[in-house]
Amino acid sequence: MAVDAKRIRAVFADGVFRPLDAVSLPEQSEVELAVLEAGEFDAWWEAHAARMRTRTAAIPGDEIERDAAETIRETRADRRPGA
Repeated sequence: MAVDAKRIRAVFADGVFRPLDAVSLPEQSEVELAVLEAGEFDAWWEAHAARMRTRTAAIPGDEIERDAAETIRETRADRRPGA
């Protein structure tokens, strides 16, 4: 299953998250949120990327590129209508 995550900035007020930018979702769409305070995402992402670099240090770059290309092909195939 392909995940199509979107990063949406929002303000939390009166118990409600209010997006700061337009969101293209149908009304009443149910979503799942992972909440980070402003400025935390970049630090979280860099820590995640550092862990990935450490885990893949011994894998040749061309092998990673081939795997990434195959993953992209599979994801695009999964997103085709009727797939």
